[in-house]
Amino acid sequence: MGNQHSRLRIAFCTDTFGEINGVATVSQQFQAYAQRHNIPWMIVRPGPITRRFTEGPVEVVELAKSRFCLPLDVGLQFDLFQWRHAPWLAEQFIQFRADVIHVTGPGDIGMLAAKISHRLPTATGLKKTPLVASWHTNLHQYARLRCSGWLPRLADKAIGGFIEREAFRAAARFYQLARVNLAPNTEVLEDLCHRTGKPGFVMPHGVDTIRFKPNPERAHGGPVVLGYVGRLTPEKNVRFLAEVAAQLKPESFRFLIVGDGSEREWLENAIPQAEFRGILRGADLAAAYAEMDVFLFPSLSDTFGLVILEAMASAVPVVTFHRSGPCVAVRDGETGFTAKTPAVFTGSVERLIDDAALRAKLSQAAYLQALSFSWDKVFDAVYDSYEALRPQEVTLTAAS
Repeated sequence: MGNQHSRLRIAFCTDTFGEINGVATVSQQFQAYAQRHNIPWMIVRPGPITRRFTEGPVEVVELAKSRFCLPLDVGLQFDLFQWRHAPWLAEQFIQFRADVIHVTGPGDIGMLAAKISHRLPTATGLKKTPLVASWHTNLHQYARLRCSGWLPRLADKAIGGFIEREAFRAAARFYQLARVNLAPNTEVLEDLCHRTGKPGFVMPHGVDTIRFKPNPERAHGGPVVLGYVGRLTPEKNVRFLAEVAAQLKPESFRFLIVGDGSEREWLENAIPQAEFRGILRGADLAAAYAEMDVFLFPSLSDTFGLVILEAMASAVPVVTFHRSGPCVAVRDGETGFTAKTPAVFTGSVERLIDDAALRAKLSQAAYLQALSFSWDKVFDAVYDSYEALRPQEVTLTAAS
């Protein structure tokens, strides 16, 4: 990272930090990056009370939730009264002298920060503090899948398509507020740039190869361990795991499933040979990956899939569907398989169960591929994208 980047003062605003999800992981890793490089960086995140403090070189701003929140997902809420923090949060941005405000999406903190970015006084050096918005979740696909789960009649293709199109249109209106947008794969980025008319850059994901790594002492033998890590919810397409299990010889495999959600009870009944570990963190999560022989990622809606890289860093080949997000990491036939149909997906799993030599070959390739996805490389590229916010006619305070 160059000295020019280190002078930019970034206020990074996320709606999730301590939870277990991809956005929280990106936020945690970005904070760790700022601390490693000792750069001027502020994070705005949810917290138990409203306060500002420091963690090493990083300024931390936490915003407490009100009693008036809408539940979104496991551990996530949308505060209907988040706007009450607007004057205080604007003052924190001014005191920090933010050159760029970066939001992770249209949650309550993201919306509040986006609004403030357009109204900060000229003490920041610009009439409006430049806003960067990163896309992490395919909210439009989630909307369709969630509605189909609640109201089966909405599973009709035409109505489901309408829900998805309108949800994307609504999300795109938020991203139009940004000067630059980021997305984890080119397909989403192209759609976003087309809809918003704003420039954009790819922001891939990384993996902690110190925490997630192969277990050289692991004893091989016995049934092949098929693994899954993630939320057990409809949008993750987890019921497909039961379809895969039904096509395989029961004695040839066992399932190791990490995570929790509304589909857990259904899966427990549908896959009797599965072991459910619940939500794991840290060393326990890394140890679970290291037990797996093949990682299954059935999602049809993920923009990337951080768990894919975590599995690969643990030397576990991945079977996934052929979608733009997972295909960023998984090389078909080299580090795993990217299936275009459910039948091909199941056939790929069966092939890996039956062929230990192929599993070993793909495992080694997956591990080597994961080593190239460093978080430092990811955030160096993000800082490069911030450079697009330097207009010729205006100089940011950090460069003056």
